[in-house]
Amino acid sequence: MGKQSKKKTRPKSHTNTIRKSPEGVQSISQRTQTKTDQEIFNLLWNLKKEGLKESTLEATGRRLRILSRHTDLGNPERVKEYIANLHRKDSYKKLLCISYSKYIGFLGLSWNKPKYNAKSELPYVATEETIDKIIQCAKKSRIPLFILIKKTGIRPIELHELEERSYNSDRGTISIPETKRGNPRIIKLDNKTLSIFNTYIAKYGFMFPDPTKLRRSWEYARSKAYEIYNDPTIKQIRLYDLRHFKATMEYYKTRDILHVKQLLGHKRIETTLIYTHLVIFESDEWTSAVGATLEECRQLIDNGFEFVCDFEGKKLFRKRK
Repeated sequence: MGKQSKKKTRPKSHTNTIRKSPEGVQSISQRTQTKTDQEIFNLLWNLKKEGLKESTLEATGRRLRILSRHTDLGNPERVKEYIANLHRKDSYKKLLCISYSKYIGFLGLSWNKPKYNAKSELPYVATEETIDKIIQCAKKSRIPLFILIKKTGIRPIELHELEERSYNSDRGTISIPETKRGNPRIIKLDNKTLSIFNTYIAKYGFMFPDPTKLRRSWEYARSKAYEIYNDPTIKQIRLYDLRHFKATMEYYKTRDILHVKQLLGHKRIETTLIYTHLVIFESDEWTSAVGATLEECRQLIDNGFEFVCDFEGKKLFRKRK
């Protein structure tokens, strides 16, 4: 008799097979779970049923997994001690506490949540030259998205949630619905950005990465740019700083704070007022150009240059680097 082949069976795991589970849940369910993993999974699934957005679920899961790798989530005092000893800003510690409070509350426990107050800081405004160095080092599929954020000031989460019905190709506008953080608004795309956007959706459709994936792509491009240019300022530029760049330059050009507030979708004018403190540029932060013909002047304006004065029959323009 021939040898009977033994049928190989895959060992059972405790992974969850719910396909429509939130991303924060999926990242846990893809590996064998510990008791803590299961509790985090159950919390996130419960939060999803309560209507919380995917981005909130992903952030909550990520923070809880960070805490679980370094301390015992079942011991609030140890969690409190770990957070207190972190060499991070109070704003980050506050977010950890918020996520842990959800976890503790879900288990029916309680703790005395530490009080961390995030300090207000002025946004970092990079030069366009430095931003473009990073964008050029990004993956081809991400370059159009970074350009769109830079040109419109749209939030990464708003980009992720864009739908086909939000786009008016005839008018070249995208409609941003109201969110927890922002007011609804309509953004007009300039011709160059419109062309880039149309090329993207023709290839990928209305599929935009979530904020976490987009941020990781930005960090990858930023690291690559730093290796090439060895410029320390490159390391300082976050993805969200593209929005700060747009806001600052828009206020500089218009000096209209209400226009900037509407463009960014801010709910409070106080949030927008910070950009009035960021428009003092040094002389070496500008690049100049000369327009001799109507067509040259038009192209300079389309590329973001502003008119300065006439000199010897020609027009002088400038743009922040």
